[in-house]
Amino acid sequence: MNQVRKNIKLGSGLVFEKDEEWKRVRRIVSPTFSIKKLKQMMSLVERNCNILKTVFDGISNTGQSEGSMDPELRKHFTTRISQLNSELQHSNGKLIFLVSQCSTLSKQLYQAVALKTNLSHELETARESIHQLQDQMTTLSSGYEGQLSAMSDHLCELRDKLAKTEEGFENPKKGRRKMK
Repeated sequence: MNQVRKNIKLGSGLVFEKDEEWKRVRRIVSPTFSIKKLKQMMSLVERNCNILKTVFDGISNTGQSEGSMDPELRKHFTTRISQLNSELQHSNGKLIFLVSQCSTLSKQLYQAVALKTNLSHELETARESIHQLQDQMTTLSSGYEGQLSAMSDHLCELRDKLAKTEEGFENPKKGRRKMK
């Protein structure tokens, strides 16, 4: 097995490891090959297998020998790597945009929360002011009602005195008797 590993220039890995090292590598690699992640990768694997099959079909249809397949495969994989690199750059651009958007939204949320807090304090202050004004209005209203009541009583007394005084002018004899 070591000879095979040297010939194909593989580093150490799960296939060539033994005992404790195999367990360590397996523990690290296992989450990558969970059923959920493999299901997510199936469409990508299937698409690339179809692409590779198309390339092999094209090569076999042209009647090229095995030795001449190497440049065709190199060309295909170079093209595919270039496509994947472009997709990666596009995805990175989207990622940068989304991170920027998240940052902006986070700042706006922070500002909105701060504004809400300030407005809540202002609202509470306004409610307290309204309550104080209502208390003052009640106090003033009851004070004015008391004053109006006193003035009404006083006016009634003055009217009664005025009526008596008028009676005294109209009937001087009757008025004198009443005055005495």
